[in-house]
Amino acid sequence: MIATGELGDVTCIRSAFTNDVPLDDAARWRGSRGLGGGGILDRAVHEIDLCRYLFADDVAEVYAVSVPGRTEDDVAIITARMRRGALATIVVLDSAVVSHELIVYGSRASARLDLCRFDGFAVEATGSLPGSPRARLLRARRMLSDTWGSTRAIRRGGDFMLTYEDAWRRFAAIVRRDLPADPAVADGRAALEVALAAVESAETATPVQLAALVP
Repeated sequence: MIATGELGDVTCIRSAFTNDVPLDDAARWRGSRGLGGGGILDRAVHEIDLCRYLFADDVAEVYAVSVPGRTEDDVAIITARMRRGALATIVVLDSAVVSHELIVYGSRASARLDLCRFDGFAVEATGSLPGSPRARLLRARRMLSDTWGSTRAIRRGGDFMLTYEDAWRRFAAIVRRDLPADPAVADGRAALEVALAAVESAETATPVQLAALVP
């Protein structure tokens, strides 16, 4: 939808990734930045990677605010400015209900995704009211038109769990058929670089600039 221009010019992305992170002996690392845990390094890094993919752009500047709790970044909000000027806001919580939500704002329409719901996808035209009768009718029609897809998602744990299945299938295909990795290692390093910059920003209470990536 972004590539085809259906949403228009995409200017902002807002995501929220929350959970009640387990901290038993096997998952103790998830509470410590030094071990790769905390909301920014364990959770927000995936949202950063997603934003880079959706914008097809790199992050130029990042600013983060973090509150420690059960984990070092129990509550964190990250604002990123992309190199072409678009903005992204990422909210991560380590002591909250399970949610994975994404909104992509375009000049023509916005796409809303709730990966923990079987009916969690909606497209709303700019200027429309989500609660209007027409908008509700369109959502109902879209859900009924994809009854099989909704049933499949429910039976297999929802869209969020299905993404893991699809990711592993893609990984297996890459290994078996010697295909080029997509995303590549460079994408993972770029997302980690932004996450580390977000940690620095949270510690210093200042925005952090990122150097342009060398192709």
